[in-house]
Amino acid sequence: MEGRQQARDERYDEAIALAWHVAALDRADPKKPLPSLSKLLKRKTTPKERQTPDDMLEVFRAFHAAGAPMTITRID
Repeated sequence: MEGRQQARDERYDEAIALAWHVAALDRADPKKPLPSLSKLLKRKTTPKERQTPDDMLEVFRAFHAAGAPMTITRID
């Protein structure tokens, strides 16, 4: 039952967010054109280069330095 309630709440939140954005677009400055629909619907491509393990380790170290509670262990 909790899962259904959570799904219902999420659908409601999405509907409210959509209504808010529609109203915001209506209030938008008419002198500034909106991006084309095709540009908005275009899917972002994935990066051409994958993250290396060293890149990932640096990200985790940055989170840890910012105070995120974690233990970092590198497994080779």
